[in-house]
Amino acid sequence: AVPEADLATATCEITGQDISVEPADPEVTIATIGTEEYHDLYDVFPSGDQEVSVACEGVQEVVVAEMGMSGTLIGAGVGVVLPVVLGILALVMTISGAVALMRS
Repeated sequence: AVPEADLATATCEITGQDISVEPADPEVTIATIGTEEYHDLYDVFPSGDQEVSVACEGVQEVVVAEMGMSGTLIGAGVGVVLPVVLGILALVMTISGAVALMRS
């Protein structure tokens, strides 16, 4: 990702053994560091765990994010599993409350 001011002049060379590089949507803000908005130039998809080199020209700063399966699994756990567990807990508490009310 590069600062918004450098979007027009930024060019990057991305190298790795078996990678797929696709242009990203520069309209989407990836991160805000301080007051500067950073926009993605490329989406890089490596075929496995490997080192990928990114060399950019025409920019003052470049932000590279490392994404792995652990982040995906944590996101799935928080986004899917946690609400299901909380929903089941709420259902159990509702049923036990109704049973307690009927007995009293």
